[in-house]
Amino acid sequence: MIVTDSGLIVGYTDMSLVGESAIEKLPEFQTVLSRVTTSQAHDSFHVNLDGQSCIIFSSETNNHWYLILSVGTGILYAESHRQIAALASVNLLMLLVLTVFYTLSTRNRIQAGLVLEKNRNFISSFSDRLRVLTGRILRLGDARLLREGEEPEEFAGHIRAAGEELSLLSDDVQSYSETLIFEQEKDTQKKEKQGSSSIPTRRIRIGVVSTLLVTLVIVMVFCMYISAGWGNTRLSREADRYENRLDEWIIEQTSLLYLFTDTISAQPEIMDDYETAVHWLNSIASHYPNISACYMANPYAEIPVIMNTGWIPGEDERPETRPWYRETERAANHFNISAPYLDAQTGNYCITFSRVVYGENNEFLGIFGIDFFLDKLMQVLGESYTSRSYAFLVDSDGIIINHPNKAYENAGGSGVSIGDTEYAECYNSTDITVLRDYSGHIYSCLSRKADSGFTVMVAIRWWSVYGSVVLVVIAFIVLFGVCIVFIVSLLNRLIRWQEGVNRQLVHAAEMAESANRAKSQFLSQMSHEIRTPMNAILGLDSIALRDPDLSPRTRDELEKIGASAKHLLALINDILDMSRIESGRMELNEKDFSLKDFLEQINVIVGGQCDDKGLQYECRIIGTPDGHFIGDDLKLKQVLINILGNSVKFTERPGSVFFSVEELERRDGRCQMRFVITDTGIGMDRAFLDKLFDAFSQEDATATNKYGGSGLGMAITKRMVDMMGGNIQVESEKGVGSTFTVTIPLKQSLAEDAPEKETDDEETAGRVSVVGLHVLIAEDQEMNAEILNDLLEMEEMSSEWAKNGQIAVEMFSQSEENHFDAILMDMRMPVMDGLEATREIRKLGRPDAKTIPIIALTANAFEEDVQQCLSAGMNEHLSKPVDIDALVLTLGRLIAAGKE
Repeated sequence: MIVTDSGLIVGYTDMSLVGESAIEKLPEFQTVLSRVTTSQAHDSFHVNLDGQSCIIFSSETNNHWYLILSVGTGILYAESHRQIAALASVNLLMLLVLTVFYTLSTRNRIQAGLVLEKNRNFISSFSDRLRVLTGRILRLGDARLLREGEEPEEFAGHIRAAGEELSLLSDDVQSYSETLIFEQEKDTQKKEKQGSSSIPTRRIRIGVVSTLLVTLVIVMVFCMYISAGWGNTRLSREADRYENRLDEWIIEQTSLLYLFTDTISAQPEIMDDYETAVHWLNSIASHYPNISACYMANPYAEIPVIMNTGWIPGEDERPETRPWYRETERAANHFNISAPYLDAQTGNYCITFSRVVYGENNEFLGIFGIDFFLDKLMQVLGESYTSRSYAFLVDSDGIIINHPNKAYENAGGSGVSIGDTEYAECYNSTDITVLRDYSGHIYSCLSRKADSGFTVMVAIRWWSVYGSVVLVVIAFIVLFGVCIVFIVSLLNRLIRWQEGVNRQLVHAAEMAESANRAKSQFLSQMSHEIRTPMNAILGLDSIALRDPDLSPRTRDELEKIGASAKHLLALINDILDMSRIESGRMELNEKDFSLKDFLEQINVIVGGQCDDKGLQYECRIIGTPDGHFIGDDLKLKQVLINILGNSVKFTERPGSVFFSVEELERRDGRCQMRFVITDTGIGMDRAFLDKLFDAFSQEDATATNKYGGSGLGMAITKRMVDMMGGNIQVESEKGVGSTFTVTIPLKQSLAEDAPEKETDDEETAGRVSVVGLHVLIAEDQEMNAEILNDLLEMEEMSSEWAKNGQIAVEMFSQSEENHFDAILMDMRMPVMDGLEATREIRKLGRPDAKTIPIIALTANAFEEDVQQCLSAGMNEHLSKPVDIDALVLTLGRLIAAGKE
């Protein structure tokens, strides 16, 4: 806004308000006007205009007009705010990184402790359950020993011996677990005392210090940028100040020009009489010492030039030929300011302001011009000459008008072009330029080209402008250096603390890994060692039950022994399954299977269990989910039988078990199958449902004694469902029953329309008799060999025994061709194990060495054990205890396949 001292608006953003009272039209500016008009220094100040914070800048002209500039605070300081925000973000990022490091370390330490505690509880719980079961076997063995005659006592003695061996094994497991944990804790304490560390602390220090240095550089650049911006702003404001003075001078002279032209336009008769016109012009010009001459030029008038001095041009001097006249005619607004020139009469530097004058009827009256002396303007700029700064003026032709160096200043008609001086680069640029001026000092220079054609050049000593930048940088480097020393000191403490924590974490992780490896090794060894006496228990129990002379009581107790042993075997299988899932060694074995056959197998098993218990069982297929699918049918069968088995177990007569199968949708070659199992059993409390799928989780401890179970079945089921990409949900109410919903994605098989086989493997095997087969038994345990021989003899087969793998290889190689019909091979044997023995047999040159069926009969029941057996050249893998029916079936199938 531009206002007069009386408050009239001369210029404003809304030009419609020009000529109006500022206080009346813009009452919100009343306070601003009051402060500006009463201020002497015209310092900037803050105000609120229309609810927005603004900064007011102002200056006063020589004719007491006021220039007021209002700038929003947000706009003025936006760049500084962004820079401050960037600095704060960098510092917050550093703090966040340190916080994340600390949080991760703490979380890892807690997780490692939880894993170790879980492993301890796992081993302890397993050992306790193992001891309970072996105690039950021993009690039954004692009862059998006390009640039977000599021959049953002999069998019971074997049973008791096997049970005692199993009990000793349980004690060894418990002792081994405690010893392992003690040794690991002792090793951890020893390593902590040694101060060993597995982390590269040197690299961490270097990384953090490097990050701090990079941050220092970034922040320093920001500070330099901000400080340089302050210096640039100062230089720019100086240029603005002198440019404003130039503009003020031009406005003053333009106002005087308009005074003459507006008067002539309103009263053109003034110029009709030459003497009167000269007198009128001189009467006004005499009040303005800056006016060199004023005149009215009209080449069409009788007197082409009327000047206040009375000068009349000669006939050869036509005003229309003068440059200022032609430039004014061509100007878009018919107003022109000429280039400065040296007046021939006065010898002073002048400039002409000119304007076309029209009458009331828009008739051409002439062009009015005023020649102004530049002494006043040169004096104003000359006041800027100090030892640290100066400002000078350059005309539109690039000639220096004034300069502290008199050799550059225009005088006596000789002018110096700025293009020939050290200021040439700055004159042709809009940016700040650093140069060495005539005095030999370094200056920062800025040029401002005005609309009038003048250029204001401002030069300030470089140190005065940017010295604060250097001081800020030095201070910042010193301050940041102190901060780095302090942070590095804290970092060293943090690293030492972190090293201690990391040592604990590493050792805890090593303990967890070692415990996990020990658990896997222990479970593998346990599988072998427990299955060996279990083989004896179940084998002897099976043989004893075939005695027709047993009393009903003895038979009942033997059946209880067998049931307890099978329950123990199921517990072992659950433990091994859980171990394989937790270690990630359990994999899906996807293959094509028939849903019809799959459901028939489940119905045979579960239907038989329900019949034995007097329960109603129904399997319903909703829709048409028939045909072939691709998936791991064995694990899916295990999942469903686990749930159905629990439904049967926890449902009393005359309850019911309902099983439904439904295909939900088919998309992109995959089918969503939903299996729902509903029973009318004892149900579960809703609070227990959240823990249902936890390992060793049982709602009622008394139910364990009544119904049995390891507490691992549902945990295994949940993990298998997750492995297959499905989900399982359960709803239950105490005393009403439970409903399990399992949703599993299965791939569609390309064999949807393949014809069913007319006969399956069991039917084929049934047509092949195993009577008369001669079998080689490779077994290092004599009792197991004897039991296996007795079982084979019951099936009318004969056998020979090899105590280890090397003997088995020798017996086979020394026998006649086709002397043995099959080989039953244990995996773990002294001298030569079963895998090596199988490879040696397969390498023999005789024909039957390539074709003879070799079946692994081993206590090693892990999946990798099965793969090792098949890779070594064995045909099948059967785990101990030996299921004689499964063995006979497998022998029959392999013999039949060999004949084909």
